[in-house]
Amino acid sequence: MNKNFYLYLSGRFVSRLGDSIQEIGFPLLILKMYGTAAALGSTTIFIAISDIVVKPFVSVIADKYNKKNIMVSIDLLSGVLCLLVGFLALKDILSLPLIIIYLIIQSFISSLFLSASRAMVPEIVKENNYEKAYSLMSISDNLSSISGPALGAMLFAFFGIEYLLFINGISFIISGISELFINYEFKNKKIKLKEINFYKELKEGLTYLIKRKKLVYFSLTNVILFSFSIPITATFLPLMLQRDGGFNNSYIGFFKSVSTLGTLIGATLLLFFRKHLGSFKFFVSSYLLINLSMFMIGITISMNIENKILHFIIIAPFILMIGFFVISSSVLISSNYQRNVDNKVRARIGDFNVMAIEISSIFSILMGSILLDRISSRTYIILVCAINLVLLLTYVFPGYKKYIQKD
Repeated sequence: MNKNFYLYLSGRFVSRLGDSIQEIGFPLLILKMYGTAAALGSTTIFIAISDIVVKPFVSVIADKYNKKNIMVSIDLLSGVLCLLVGFLALKDILSLPLIIIYLIIQSFISSLFLSASRAMVPEIVKENNYEKAYSLMSISDNLSSISGPALGAMLFAFFGIEYLLFINGISFIISGISELFINYEFKNKKIKLKEINFYKELKEGLTYLIKRKKLVYFSLTNVILFSFSIPITATFLPLMLQRDGGFNNSYIGFFKSVSTLGTLIGATLLLFFRKHLGSFKFFVSSYLLINLSMFMIGITISMNIENKILHFIIIAPFILMIGFFVISSSVLISSNYQRNVDNKVRARIGDFNVMAIEISSIFSILMGSILLDRISSRTYIILVCAINLVLLLTYVFPGYKKYIQKD
């Protein structure tokens, strides 16, 4: 790995950390100002919708413009916006409409930053280092996800939203300045924004994806992986642990930490065992162990165990294993994905993949929310595992031999 990548990684870490800090800071502010679920819910919906709407368009921009300049500009702009909104908060003139406008703008530029930064990796890292690069990115992203909310809550509690934004703004600006030193050569010709035909560019990217069966396989494999693991381990786990496991909020927090720990351990170990990552045995074992771990959570979660510490000890290893093997499988798929995409469409293809995961996850969460009101957690998880196993045996594993192993 070279100096360029570590400059890139530090800039990405600060930006993701800043986003995580604000993700906890503004909900706390809205609750403090209005104290209603409606205010918080409407804000969340606006942000989610805006993110889905703009994602295809920002991917086109990321493909057409200098990715380093995008990263630098976004961090500097984010810093200025943070300082400006911090000043408005200091003068006590922030309102819900202003907060929503700011968060929508921040969501747009953050999506552009992530799209450009994802697509930039293969241009600054040698192909034989892709697995290491994505492992380090996973570690960095998880560290920012862990520390961001805690740091944001602490800054909000002790200093208020205004100083949280001031500190965040300065951090963004420092990050943008550090990214200036990344050695990156952009080879595409310059083009004005008004000259871009977004419909044509999006159609080109989608056609490029559909015509390449290997890329379709990678996308669908990611969809299968995340559509089943995310709803169970992230969205519905607190509900299942409370309702069927009898755990309180403290234990749920511990389970969340265990899941994150599994991800960090998985990403860290991949740095040292990369040569085993591409083997068919490792690939099959990872997916089967994810499925087995989910199945065992379903079996153990509703056990009638009065000693909650013992119950926690029984369930925690399976949650740890899911975090561990999801990240190892994800790194393998992501690395192979990037090896088979041209630079000219890399951001668009990457965001199509992200959108496919987001949409399928929404569908899975919707179905889960309907089913879990009617059946037990155990029945729900066993049903999900059965469907997942069929998809693994009929599509994912045969596809690996066809599209990856033959390489």
